[in-house]
Amino acid sequence: MEPIKGILSDIDGTLYFKGKSIPGSIETIDRLREKGIKLLFFTNTDSKTPRNIYKLLKEYGYKLNEGEIFTPLIALKEFLSDKLESKVYLVATEEVLDEFKDFHQIKGDEVPDYVIISDFHDNWDVNRLNNAFKYVIKYNARLLGTQGNKYYLDKNGEPVIDTGSFVQMIATAANVKPTIFGKPSKEYFIQALNRINLPARN
Repeated sequence: MEPIKGILSDIDGTLYFKGKSIPGSIETIDRLREKGIKLLFFTNTDSKTPRNIYKLLKEYGYKLNEGEIFTPLIALKEFLSDKLESKVYLVATEEVLDEFKDFHQIKGDEVPDYVIISDFHDNWDVNRLNNAFKYVIKYNARLLGTQGNKYYLDKNGEPVIDTGSFVQMIATAANVKPTIFGKPSKEYFIQALNRINLPARN
């Protein structure tokens, strides 16, 4: 059996849960580093920016570099990086909307090339979802989802509808196939492995 060369670690529920670091996780990461194992902390969290996730982990006491964090927002930005002239309609938290301020977010009567659904738990508005649906079915905007989770557990352990459910709702209504950037997308795992220079194997 080949030695372990790298680990892709989830964050929420693996490193911390209910606002606290999980006992033993900080020490485990330190030991893995001592063994020279490459680490990448990748997550489906799409309501926070990568920078704020990094700050949160530092507050919990984790020793890591910002470049060791990989989120669907990073994957999405990489996808859009050569499409700066494209217009987007982004359903997301205010924090994430600001993160994408350098991209052309539509205003007024503009019609988007891409409809992007992210976690928007603090920015709920059914009209925004209906607008997203309209742009997809009426104007053929391409539907993108930051991740595919159906639900997640909040800091109190209560289930909450997640991004994937909203993406699938629009996709079903418009009869289109969405592009998903986070888990469970195979491409997301390949991108993660590429960031630590390890090959994907069957």
